[in-house]
Amino acid sequence: MYASSQGCAKHPEVPCSQPPLRAWEPAPSRLRVAQKVCSLLICQEAVVAEAHHAGFDFPALPCLQCPRVNASGVCETGESVCETQGSQRCFLRKVYEDDTLSYGYQGCSSVCFPLVLFNPAVTLEERCCNDSPFCNKF
Repeated sequence: MYASSQGCAKHPEVPCSQPPLRAWEPAPSRLRVAQKVCSLLICQEAVVAEAHHAGFDFPALPCLQCPRVNASGVCETGESVCETQGSQRCFLRKVYEDDTLSYGYQGCSSVCFPLVLFNPAVTLEERCCNDSPFCNKF
């Protein structure tokens, strides 16, 4: 169930799994939890047992796809389009450094949780949608 902390395939420097806590171990810090969530989002290796939508599959939806969007909203690495499949949704992730938008990325994913994670210098915001084509516009 838990892999060794060798990292994930896409980003070997990011540990994607940790062993479970024992009853006598202290709870992880907020920073550690944020790092864990970020590593799962970046690696997209979380195992999804069921769709996050009560088992419903949605019709294919076109989403904007870009591994690196700059602060001006311009894709720096070649914009393309992906189509959701099964329980996937469009996602948009934005990274802020010291309250200033730094960069973002967008695409299709079955692992998407609308959230905002705060760190003293960095904030990660994730938005998920499946209500209209290209709903993940930066």
